[in-house]
Amino acid sequence: MQLADYVQNISGGATIIQSAGMDVKAAKSPAGVPSTVINPALMAGDNAGEVDAQWNPISGTKTYEVQTSPETR
Repeated sequence: MQLADYVQNISGGATIIQSAGMDVKAAKSPAGVPSTVINPALMAGDNAGEVDAQWNPISGTKTYEVQTSPETR
């Protein structure tokens, strides 16, 4: 992959690479909004104020962003 990136960068563009009969990588596109997690669960953690969270993984997802906020009344 690094070699392909190097060739594309050093060639100055896709035209030269394609004229040699090779394919170029597609432009990056945004991933979009992921699916909602399935089977979310919260449990009391081992320490005071700690919460453990778990859910079924979403196919193709590499990372998750978990947002928390204190309860307000």
